[in-house]
Amino acid sequence: MKATGLLLLLAIAVIQTQARSYRWRSNRSSREVKDGSDSWEMHDWLTAEQKSELEPLKHKPAEFRDKVMTYYKQLPQEKQDEWNKFYKKECVSWIKEVASEAEIEELKQLKAKKEKKTLESKVLEYRARLPEQKRKMVEVWEDNCRELWKDELSRKRRDIDKNFEEFTKWMTAEQKKEVSDMKDAGKSFEELREKTVKYFEALPAEKQQSLKEEFKGKCKEFFKKISKPEELEKMKALHEAGNDAEVRTVLKGVIGRLSGDEQKLAGKMEMLCTDVYAVKTKKRRDIDEKINKRLSWMSADQKEEIKQMYASGKPQADIRAKIFEYLSALEGPAGIAAKEKTQKECYKWMEDVASAEEIAALHKMHETDHAGCKKKVREFMGRLSADRRDEVEKNLPFCEKVWYGEHDHHGHHGHHHRRHLAVRRRRHLHAIDKFLDWLTPEQKTKLEDIEKSGSHFDEVIAKVKEFYSALPEEKQAELKANFKVQEMGWTCSHYCGCLLEELEQ
Repeated sequence: MKATGLLLLLAIAVIQTQARSYRWRSNRSSREVKDGSDSWEMHDWLTAEQKSELEPLKHKPAEFRDKVMTYYKQLPQEKQDEWNKFYKKECVSWIKEVASEAEIEELKQLKAKKEKKTLESKVLEYRARLPEQKRKMVEVWEDNCRELWKDELSRKRRDIDKNFEEFTKWMTAEQKKEVSDMKDAGKSFEELREKTVKYFEALPAEKQQSLKEEFKGKCKEFFKKISKPEELEKMKALHEAGNDAEVRTVLKGVIGRLSGDEQKLAGKMEMLCTDVYAVKTKKRRDIDEKINKRLSWMSADQKEEIKQMYASGKPQADIRAKIFEYLSALEGPAGIAAKEKTQKECYKWMEDVASAEEIAALHKMHETDHAGCKKKVREFMGRLSADRRDEVEKNLPFCEKVWYGEHDHHGHHGHHHRRHLAVRRRRHLHAIDKFLDWLTPEQKTKLEDIEKSGSHFDEVIAKVKEFYSALPEEKQAELKANFKVQEMGWTCSHYCGCLLEELEQ
């Protein structure tokens, strides 16, 4: 509504409040305000007794105003809230009587440019066009008008601040403090938002999904307050059709009608709500692109199953096992080509840390000495950054199965492989005992059984993640912090690193 938009436009100027004075009589006809008899229509919440007491004050505007406000403050808050909506419109309706549409548009532009002095001067100029008696009434109610809209804007800010708090209530105390410190340091809203999204994406998939559903409700509630019914219907239809880009276009139009702080706050809410609806879409799109590119040898049905496993939050170990199952079942030239492609993707990182000669020598070694080949690969891994090395190490069991075959323990390599498994088993069992002291005895036994069975490390990690997800959130946060501390020690560099990375997914 134009009146509402204009009220917000005038809210930052002292002049805006002058309009409130007129609100009590703005519905009058062009007749001169002589007896004030029809002014009761503007406040028919008054009792007959109160109207009778006000009658002698009709020609004493200031006293009339003070008495009316005394009665008004005695109303229940719900009744005041109801009438405030009416009075806020009346507060500035006078300007439509003395300013053209072009002049009102100019005021909006001045507000947008934050040219407050010019804005105030223009409003004063337009107010001077009012008939004298009406102008005096506007001036009488000036302070009340100011307070009315000041309270309204403060309430909206409180509402949005509350919304922001609701959007971050799931954070740990440490995460909230980090975001608060960033805010105190003058970081932009976009930087704060990126940090929040990073924390959110580190939550378990089930937790993310439940929070998203909750946030979607808050987003709808917020934008319902500032959107027209037809806009809400259009956005609903577009969303159901999967056209979220068009939904954002409609939202930007809604926000564009606002001004000042209200527009800024709505813009921030739009970004937060876009994150709520888009995080899953973006991650799904990224995963789809990777699957289509790296697993191009799969059938359409196989790709779809892998995508569904990602979407439902299946453990990485299960996903890799399924990929290897499909790869192993592929025979003939197509199978050879698929294995070569997968192997190349697995070890592509070596091109960044090893020379062409070193890589060629590694491939030659692979033909005769698998143990030496694995040792050389780990030497190359040592040249990577810590983060990238952890990612490569996480995928290494799968990649070794692809390159060396699933049963790389026959012939003259058997003794070395068995010795390697024994060393690995002792190391992992020690890590389970030392770093996973929060597990119950039964859970530790289960992990030890998995490890002793010769299963891949990914299966151990998947089971730990399952146990971890069942813990209370406070305990999860405490354990993550402990893992980060332990990860700094060399004894836990691999085990805690893998655990931490999995638990933060």
